Amino acid sequence: MNLNIAICDDEKIICNTIKQLLSTIRPDFTIHTFLSGKKLLESDQNYDIIFLDIEMPELDGIATAESLRQRQNPAFIIFLTSYAEYMLMAFKVRAFRFLTKPIDSCKLQEVIKEAEEEMLSNQKISIHSHGTIHLVNIADIICFEAYGDGTYIHTTSNEVLDSPYTLKYWLQAMDARQFSQTHKSYVVSFRHIKHIAGNNLQMNYMKQTIPISRRLNGKFKEKLNIYIRENSKHI
Repeated sequence: MNLNIAICDDEKIICNTIKQLLSTIRPDFTIHTFLSGKKLLESDQNYDIIFLDIEMPELDGIATAESLRQRQNPAFIIFLTSYAEYMLMAFKVRAFRFLTKPIDSCKLQEVIKEAEEEMLSNQKISIHSHGTIHLVNIADIICFEAYGDGTYIHTTSNEVLDSPYTLKYWLQAMDARQFSQTHKSYVVSFRHIKHIAGNNLQMNYMKQTIPISRRLNGKFKEKLNIYIRENSKHI
């Protein structure tokens, strides 16, 4: 996922440290830093994740979070604090996690992965099939299978949806970190790969195997290895 992230802390060194650690985890993150809650609230950007220091002068982290929630801001808020006394207040503003200072890079990576997993599990797409619009969780899509000018979409509920869109359309629509093409007729979700046997994939929830073409084999396995490294705690 290409996440848009805000870091809000009145200590510039903390902002820069977290920004550097996040850039190491994922170079394609878009990251903005703010030295006060007021500056964050003035931003017109929509953020997926907000790292928010609780103890800031003038407008503290809890008050900033309350303002964000009053605006119906759905961002994942991760508070930066070491004081358990704030946890009850943080619950009221639907904080996602706490991180203590100094920031541990392993814990930071873990909380980012947890947020990404939750985002993916809640992310839906609309699929038009035979006059009906289906809202499907992206996490429930096993693979896309091409036929003629259309696509079959296999899901974890054993439902196969018939889409008029091409495989190329779905390949471009899906997150390249989560999905990859294995063959001219298949795009698969990394999260549902059960095992690889030779040039065939066995997917969870599916009896049929999916081929890996010689042309796409190298690129597919390279992307799969990256996915495994980045998501090893969730596999």
